[in-house]
Amino acid sequence: NRHSIEAAELNAVENDADNVEFMPSGWEKALRQLALNDRQFDAATINPSRSPLGERPLTYLGEMGIDRILYIGPSPESAARDLGTLRERGWTLDRLAAANVDPAHYRTTLVARVRRDQSE
Repeated sequence: NRHSIEAAELNAVENDADNVEFMPSGWEKALRQLALNDRQFDAATINPSRSPLGERPLTYLGEMGIDRILYIGPSPESAARDLGTLRERGWTLDRLAAANVDPAHYRTTLVARVRRDQSE
């Protein structure tokens, strides 16, 4: 979503964050391109829509050296699938919370902090 990226870029400038990158693309395509370009990151924030990311996009995260993820899932069902996939791939759920971040809607947002097991 181009408007979301523009807002995030403005937020980064206003907060002197120069170590962030925003890409207008689908999850799988963007993560694949970053992995193919041998990009490395310490952490990632993931906020998929109602559908889970799925196994292939989540695999790219490990290839980029990411060891911490903040997963914001608007759909508990999608989040459960993605978190299950991450767990199968050696990630550990550190913290899980739920909140209604938009009082105008009666949807629960799931927030999970996940880390990659160092023994892997």
